[in-house]
Parts: sequence; structure tokens; C-alpha cells
Amino acid sequence: MKTIYLVRHGKAESRDIPKEDFKRKLIKQGKKDVLQVVVRMKTQDIHPDLILTSPASRAAATAHICAKHLKYKAKSIKSRKSLYEQGENALLDCVHGINDKYNSVMIVGHDPSMTAFVRYLVPDFNESLPISGVAGIEFNTELWQEISEGAGVLKLLDHPQPKEKKETIKSRIKVLHNELTDKYLSALLDMNIPLSDDIESIVRKLCRKIARETIKLQKKSGA
Repeated sequence: MKTIYLVRHGKAESRDIPKEDFKRKLIKQGKKDVLQVVVRMKTQDIHPDLILTSPASRAAATAHICAKHLKYKAKSIKSRKSLYEQGENALLDCVHGINDKYNSVMIVGHDPSMTAFVRYLVPDFNESLPISGVAGIEFNTELWQEISEGAGVLKLLDHPQPKEKKETIKSRIKVLHNELTDKYLSALLDMNIPLSDDIESIVRKLCRKIARETIKLQKKSGA
């Protein structure tokens, strides 16, 4: 069994700046996005035997972030000129040249070639690989030379998830707080408990705390 993890580099400096395309670097958000994805890969116990990367600055930086968190030595990252702004044929040639002693390989490159290569390898895959996205593809073979069009099975597809805005979180807390308060006060009335200002104040504070902790736990669990 062979596995390829195709990684599209993180968000880089704009093409509008007066800098050679090859030298455009990852921006801060790009680094955060790559880290977000690679941390999830780490939790799935993904550790490539070999990391290949385009030599372009933005791709090489992405590869180094991946290596750092996936127990791979940075000095062992292999740079391949053929991965810079090349099509799926160049990527396939690169794969065919991999030593068969490696079973899982990560390839960091650029679009549109990365998306095109996923579509080439995986039958009926019509999506696009987002910036900082990764596609994990398995092949039922022991030889890299045998990898061909439509021979892969998509096992992983991940990309950065946008963080929820603070305003949205506050809004969710407020809605839950109001609902809890209304239900709690109604329950007290049903029990014929008179509602003084002090009791109502205590109920509102308690429900606000419950709402805040509930949304916090929900956000942490990814729900």
C-alpha cells in the first residue's frame, strides 16, 4: 500500500507586490492555516516517510511547518524543481521516481497542478484543493511506478476552517442565556415560588454562566 499526501502551500504574499513569484513568502495567516491542518493530521497519527516540496519560498515554508509537527527532520525534506508551477504530468513523473522503500509521501506544491493531480488520481473527484488544503490518497500497490490515472482512493481531504467571530459567539451566548432564564423563571412560577428582584438577579447570573460555559465547551469540541 502506498499513500500520497498532496498539500497546497499556504496563503502567500500578493502577486501584486514587486517581488519575483518564486520568492513570495507565506504570510502570517498562511502559516496559521497550515498549522491548523497539520495539527489535525498529527492527531490522526499521520507521519510521512518522505516529504517532497517545490523549491519556491511559500511551498518550502509550508513543507517545513509540516515536517516540524509530523516528526520529520527538516534537513530530510527533498526539493524538486519539477514541482514548481508544473502540471500533473510532472507530478506523476516525480511520483514514479520515488524509491519503493517509502510507503507514505507528502508532496507540497502549487495550484492548479495540485488540484489537477488529485482529479487525475481519484475517480469522480471534481472539487478544488483549497489553499493550505491536503488530500490523502491511497493506492493498492507496492510500486510507485504502478500509480496511474484513477488508481487512487481518497482517504483524507482537509483544509483550514474559519474561526468563528467573537460577535457570533457573543450572540449565541446571549440567545442561550435568554432561553435558559425564561425557562428557569417559568419553572419557579410553576412551583408557586414568588420571584423577587434578588431571586431573578441570581437566576440571570446563573443562566449567563451556564450559557457561557456551554458555548465554550461546544466550540472546543467542534460541534
